[in-house]
Amino acid sequence: MPMPAVLTCNGTSTSAIWTPDWMQVPFNVGIGTIVTGGAGYNIEFTMDNMDAATTTAGQVTWYQTQLTALSSSTTATFTTACRGMRLNLITAASVGSSVTVNFVQATFPR
Repeated sequence: MPMPAVLTCNGTSTSAIWTPDWMQVPFNVGIGTIVTGGAGYNIEFTMDNMDAATTTAGQVTWYQTQLTALSSSTTATFTTACRGMRLNLITAASVGSSVTVNFVQATFPR
């Protein structure tokens, strides 16, 4: 996926999974979220193998980042090496509410 990786959720759902280059040293991902309509969201990550063609989001363990139960736009830096990241929209405050997340990995291969 090109940089930045941009994922959006509407209603209550999870986004597609973004797979960073987990072998980059140092591992640095910039995260920026844009919220419309006051939706509540989490940014989650997994350390499970996401390379296998048969792996689905339901087959891996998801952990919370420091961006948990938020309802406004924000930015953060994530430094824990991981195999996948996603946006989890946990509440939709109004019709048309959505959250967009941008992931940028500082040392992503060109």
